Amino acid sequence: MDLISQLPDAVLLVILSSLHAKDVVATMVLSKRWQFLWMFVPRLLYDASYQNIEYGRFSRFVDKYLLLHEAPTLETLHFKLGERSGAVDIGVWTRTTVRRSVSELIIEMDCSSSKAPVILPRSLYACCTMLVTLKLNNVILVDFSSLVSFTSLKTLSLSSVRYPNDAFVKRLLSNCLVLEALLVERDPNDNVTIFTVVVHSLKSLFLRESPKSVNNDARGFVIDAPSLECFDVLDHNGGFCVIENDMRNIVTANVDVTYIHPGKILGSITFAKRLCLCLSTSKNAYSDGSVFHRLVNLQICTCETEWLDLLMCLLRDSPKLRDIKLQQYPGDDFVNRLLSSSHILEDLMVEQCLDDNVTVFTVRVPSLKQLFVCKSPGKHRDAADGFVINAPSLESLEILDYTGGFCVIENEMPNIVIADIDLNHSQPVNILSSVTSVKFLYLCLSTAEDAYPVGSVFHHLVCLTANTVARSYTEHGHCKL
Repeated sequence: MDLISQLPDAVLLVILSSLHAKDVVATMVLSKRWQFLWMFVPRLLYDASYQNIEYGRFSRFVDKYLLLHEAPTLETLHFKLGERSGAVDIGVWTRTTVRRSVSELIIEMDCSSSKAPVILPRSLYACCTMLVTLKLNNVILVDFSSLVSFTSLKTLSLSSVRYPNDAFVKRLLSNCLVLEALLVERDPNDNVTIFTVVVHSLKSLFLRESPKSVNNDARGFVIDAPSLECFDVLDHNGGFCVIENDMRNIVTANVDVTYIHPGKILGSITFAKRLCLCLSTSKNAYSDGSVFHRLVNLQICTCETEWLDLLMCLLRDSPKLRDIKLQQYPGDDFVNRLLSSSHILEDLMVEQCLDDNVTVFTVRVPSLKQLFVCKSPGKHRDAADGFVINAPSLESLEILDYTGGFCVIENEMPNIVIADIDLNHSQPVNILSSVTSVKFLYLCLSTAEDAYPVGSVFHHLVCLTANTVARSYTEHGHCKL
C-alpha cells in the first residue's frame, strides 16, 4: 500500500475510477494520504446490487456521498439500479449532472430483478442539456410537451427503452442537434411501430430489433441521416428499413436483415467502402443501375444458392473491390464463377471448413498476387478433395493441407518470391515444378518421394527452410541445393 500511496494523485484517481463507489469511499480510512482523495474521483459507479446491500442503505449512501463529492467536474455518473429504485431518487441524483457538469450519464435497470422498467422523471430532460453522452437501459421515458434541445449530446444509447409513442421518438432525436453516435436496441413492448431517426449530424448508427419481437411487417425503421459514416442494422423479424436519402459519406455498412425488399437499403449505401451483407433472400435485393464506386471490402453470407446472382452483380458494379470474404459456398461451380469474375483481385485467403460444399476449389485469377489456402484439420481425408490454381502473376503462395487431397498448379509462376508449402500429399511434385523462380522457400511434406521435379533448377532461391522429418529428405534436399 505504501508504494501505491507514493503515486501521483492523477494516477490514483484513475485507479479509483475503476472501482464501485462504495469501495472508493472506503479508501478514506487507509491513511491521511487517502482521507480526502475519494472526493475528487472523476467517474462514479453506484451499483445497487453490489455486495447485496439493502436498498434503503444504498439510497442513503448515494444521497450522502454524492453531496460530499467535491470534484469540480464529474466525467461519468453511472447508476446500476434494481426493482426498488424510483423516479424520485433518480430525479434527485440526476440533478447532480447539472450542478457538477457531468459529461456522461448512464442509467441501467437490472432486467433480471425488475418486474417492469422504471419510469424516469421529466426532470431528466432538463438535466441532459449539458450531457455529451447518455446511456439508458430498461427504462420508461415519459412524454413532455416542450422537450428541450440537447445542445451538447453527441452519443446516445437506448437499450430496451419504452417510449410514449412514435412521434415522441422522432421529436426526441430531432432535438439532439449535434448527435453523432446512436445505438438503438428495441424492446418488443416499446410502444413504437415506426422508429424514425431524423438527425442530420449523425455519423454512426446501430439498430437492433429485439429477437423476442413477433414478426410484424408494419414495424420498422425510417432513417434520414445524410452525414452517416457507419451504419449497422440487425433485424430478423421481417419488418422494414427505409432510408430517405443517399448516404454519400458512408464508409462501413453492416446489413443483417430478413426484409422482403432489402434493395431499399442497398440502393442508399452505394458509397460504402466496406460492406457486410446477410439477407434472408436475394430477390429484390439489388437495384438496377447501382454502382458501388468506392467498395473495397465485401463480406457476404452465401448460404443460399441464389446468392450467386447478387454477388455477381456486386462484383460487376464494384470497380475498386479488393477483398471478399465468403462464409459458405453453394458448390464448386459457385467458387469457379465467382473467382473468374474477379478481374482485379490481388489478395485471396481461403480457409475451407468441414461443410463448405466444395470438393475442388478452383482459383483462376490472372491478377492474383498473394494466395493463402488452408484446409481445416478436421475435414475428412479424401483424395478427391483439393485445389486447382491458375495464377501466373502470383508473388506469394502459402498452402496448408493435412487432409491428403491434391493441389494442381496449371501454370508456372515466374514472379513468385515466397512459397510456404506444408502438406500431406502423395505427389507434391506438381507444386515444386511451378515455383522454381522462388527466392524464399519453406517446405514441410509428409513424404519426399516423387517430390522433386527432375531437371528443375531453382535459379533465384536464396533461402530454404525444410522440415526433414521424412528420411528421404536429405537426397532431394541435396538436389535442390
